[in-house]
Amino acid sequence: MIHKARTKALSWLLSLALMLSLVPGISIPAYADGTDVETPLTLEAITAGTIQVSSPKKDMQYTLNGGEKTKVTSTSTITIDVAVGDKVAFYGNGTEITQYSSGWFGTRISGGTAECYVYGNVMSLVDETGFATANELSAVNTFSSLFNGNKNIYTHNSRKIVLPATTLAKNCYQTMFQGCTGLTVAPELPATTLADSCYSSMFSGCT
Repeated sequence: MIHKARTKALSWLLSLALMLSLVPGISIPAYADGTDVETPLTLEAITAGTIQVSSPKKDMQYTLNGGEKTKVTSTSTITIDVAVGDKVAFYGNGTEITQYSSGWFGTRISGGTAECYVYGNVMSLVDETGFATANELSAVNTFSSLFNGNKNIYTHNSRKIVLPATTLAKNCYQTMFQGCTGLTVAPELPATTLADSCYSSMFSGCT
């Protein structure tokens, strides 16, 4: 009897998901696979141009096409030239960087001219080597406004943005993707216990 009830419930959920997927404007996010979880936060160029990071954290790092890590040595805006297909991955320094914003001001991956897919595990910004299994945010404003206003980032057709934290901090994702009109699928948000304003305006303006 219990087995029949579970089967009926599963069938109902699958039918509901199918119906929702047919409604214009609604996307059912697929779970990130192992590749996405184990991939650092990455921007893959769709068009040639530049990727800009304003007010970067000193000692954060990035790679181009899997090459050597380049360390950011100041908080001045950095500009990375990319060709079509180039992949820029971002990392913290593995120890000292626990958050990228102090509220409305902080690191922004929101400038430049290249249109890019965005995917991979955002935890690479706070745990350089252990990001694939990291699931705790310890500092307020961790990723607040990180991509705020970036209209040049787009959802990849098979790769996912991974936000795996199950322990959240105040304002951790606040306005993170605000105004990012090229995103069409929201990432999975696995936390079951929330923190103050953790998702405040996270997707505001994602039309």
